[in-house]
Amino acid sequence: MTARMLSESDRAITRAVEALNVSSFPDDISPEHGEYDVRFLCEKFGFSFTDVKLAYREYKDSRGTVTQTSLQMLINSVDTPVSTTACDRELVK
Repeated sequence: MTARMLSESDRAITRAVEALNVSSFPDDISPEHGEYDVRFLCEKFGFSFTDVKLAYREYKDSRGTVTQTSLQMLINSVDTPVSTTACDRELVK
């Protein structure tokens, strides 16, 4: 169903966001795990990958317990709804 409802661009973003999901980290996480995805998200949302890269590495190393400001701003950007449809539905009820 997701494949039919999302454009290819949206699917790429959805896949990249998984790099920020601590529960999806493998047990034996490699140093470069998720960096391609984070770079993609930085480009998509207008963040400097140079600024976010070190914060993401610390985030991975701490298994999500340490989140520096630069990475938190990216996370907030991908967590922000782009549609008010859900809100509108609540108003109609």
